[in-house]
Amino acid sequence: MTMQSAKGHGANNRETAPGVWRLLQAITWAGLLLAGSWSVAVQAAGQGGPSSAPLTEAQVKRYLQIEIELNQLLRRYQANAAQYEDAPRAFALAEEKHLASRGFSEADWDSLETRIMNASTAITDYPDLVNDRAERKSEVDEVCTEAQAMAGQQGQMKAEQNAEAQAMAAQMRAAGIDEAKVQEVLRQFRNMPTVAEVRADQCQQMAPVATMIHEDERRWIETSRPDWPAVRPYLEELDQLTDWAAGNTDQPPVIN
Repeated sequence: MTMQSAKGHGANNRETAPGVWRLLQAITWAGLLLAGSWSVAVQAAGQGGPSSAPLTEAQVKRYLQIEIELNQLLRRYQANAAQYEDAPRAFALAEEKHLASRGFSEADWDSLETRIMNASTAITDYPDLVNDRAERKSEVDEVCTEAQAMAGQQGQMKAEQNAEAQAMAAQMRAAGIDEAKVQEVLRQFRNMPTVAEVRADQCQQMAPVATMIHEDERRWIETSRPDWPAVRPYLEELDQLTDWAAGNTDQPPVIN
């Protein structure tokens, strides 16, 4: 059975692939929806995989047609479940047979669906990714600029912090507070980072993370980009198919 996520990227998943809705219905129907198995399967399915040639519009159109057939097949088995000793198993065999009649193994079908849904999501999310990338860079630049400007003020900040600590210690002693507690407060002040140190640490942490996210997004985009021209003309039909498979609409898309 198909088990595909809209994107194996982690974030920015726009929607769940139609095949997932079909599978989810079938598993729920059988009473076998185990959270652990589901999460592992979706994670594996979302990885997609390399391909030798870009998809064609004909492949995407055929995917839509066959996925509609598979969802209709599931609904027929659900409606006639009483006729089978093990209806979910019967459906699984029928699904495998139907795919074979259309020239697909389950693995090939899963791979095709992953590529189509990855490309669909990438096309839709790409403008947001560009904006997010610019925002991340702006945030990192702002923090690192502040860190650089404050670096020369570190000595002054530390002196002001020590002066504040000594003033507080004097107040505590005047109030008759035990000297051990006074010394503990002084130790806490000595170990407290200055604003300059905090900004420097933020800069050191944010820059590598932003670079890692950028590279992850870039790899995901570039992996799916060759399939964009074939998928782009069918974005509306893919959305309609997902809604129908999820039970949000009564009719599947019309594929011409």
